[in-house]
Amino acid sequence: MDSGHGAESGGCFNQSRYVDEHGVTRYRHNKRNLVPFFEQMPDMPLGETLGNDLRKGKTHLVDGDRSPLFEHDKARIIPAICFDAQSPVLLRSGLERGGQVLVVQSNDRIFERSKIGLFDLAINIASAVAMRVPMAKVSNSGYGAFLQASGRLVPDSITPVYRRMATVHELVLQPRTSLYRRFGNWFIYLAACMVVIGFVASRESTLLVVGSKR
Repeated sequence: MDSGHGAESGGCFNQSRYVDEHGVTRYRHNKRNLVPFFEQMPDMPLGETLGNDLRKGKTHLVDGDRSPLFEHDKARIIPAICFDAQSPVLLRSGLERGGQVLVVQSNDRIFERSKIGLFDLAINIASAVAMRVPMAKVSNSGYGAFLQASGRLVPDSITPVYRRMATVHELVLQPRTSLYRRFGNWFIYLAACMVVIGFVASRESTLLVVGSKR
C-alpha cells in the first residue's frame, strides 16, 4: 500500500493505493474525513481568509467519496487514512460490505519524537475495539501496531518512530461483533442517560436527607 496525492476529477486527494506484486495499482482510496483547518477549512465567517493564512501555500485537499474495499487474496481490507479511522460510518460501511481487517495509514510528523504519537495510535485502537475488527496501522513517522479483533495488541508489534522497517504479524480474521457495532451510538446515549438519571436521583436523595435533618 502506498500513500500519496492523486489528481482526479479536478481535485487533489490524500490517497491510499493498493499495489499488487507486479507494481500495478489495483485500488485507490481517497481520504474521506479531512482534518479541519489543516486539510479542509470548515464553513465559517472569514473561513477562506483564515484558510489561506493557515495553509500558507499548502495544497487544499478534497474529501473523497465512498471508500472501496481492497481485495487481497487473504483478506478484504478496509482502507483508512489518519482521521478516517475515527469515522464509525466508514468502518461500519466497510464491515457491512464484507471488510475483514482495518488498515490505517497516517502521517504523524507533527508529533516528532514525543509520546503524543502513542495517543494517536490509542484513538485508532479504540475505534477498532469498538467495532471488533482487527487492525494494522503504519505511520511514516509515528507508531504503528497490529491489533486483534478481541482488542489485544499483538505482542512486540508496536513499531518505533523514524525507522524504516518491515514487520510481519498474524491477525485472526474470525468475525466478531459488539454492542456499538450492532446498535451504534444508541448504546452510548442510553449509558449517558443512565448516568445522568443516577446523578439526579442521588442529588435529590441527598437534598431530602439534608432537608429532613433541618
